[in-house]
Amino acid sequence: MSHFRPEPGAHHRARHLHPDDLHERQLMARVAGNDRRALQRLYEVYLPRLTRFFNQVTTTQDSHLIRYLVDETLIGVWLAREAVAAAASVYVRIMQLAIGQAHRYAYLPLPPSDPRPPPDRTPGDSAADTISPLKMLGRLPLEQRVVAHFVYTGHSREQVAEILERPCGDVDTLLLEVRTRLRQVTSPVPGAAGSGRPSRADPMRSDQNLILNDNA
Repeated sequence: MSHFRPEPGAHHRARHLHPDDLHERQLMARVAGNDRRALQRLYEVYLPRLTRFFNQVTTTQDSHLIRYLVDETLIGVWLAREAVAAAASVYVRIMQLAIGQAHRYAYLPLPPSDPRPPPDRTPGDSAADTISPLKMLGRLPLEQRVVAHFVYTGHSREQVAEILERPCGDVDTLLLEVRTRLRQVTSPVPGAAGSGRPSRADPMRSDQNLILNDNA
């Protein structure tokens, strides 16, 4: 059976996401009381989380644009500070605001794919030698990239469903679509040497694979 392989330690960290860390809830309560210093501290807490989120779910690696998206998300937190503070989960509400920002900027043009192998690659080599799993994710629809990000970072299907405000069955369907699409991307080229058998660099068999783990 195939399933996502979260990064090492992800499940341990995810346990602290729901319910909110007490410190974050206290910060958000202060932000709701118009405490801008608390907002700055909340920004510092969420900067690495949101930077990673936007790096993985948008089609841009522009660090300035990524920071802009982070800033816009925290501006949204400030503008809706009372509602965010009253939410069942501060973390979930902030990530929902981040997803809204990703929807605005997720479909920036991708660089065209060059069918020719690079100079240091022969036609029989696995595509995984030059295509990283995160680049593969960039070819997926936004909602699938969002699900992949959250599962990879250790969220349970129930937590992902809560963030997306979707039934768990929808999350399972999105995960299946992600696996199917990534298998299509990483399938060996027909007729290539070793086709039909997983190569040494096949990302579906590699311990370095960020997305899939085939236990069949």
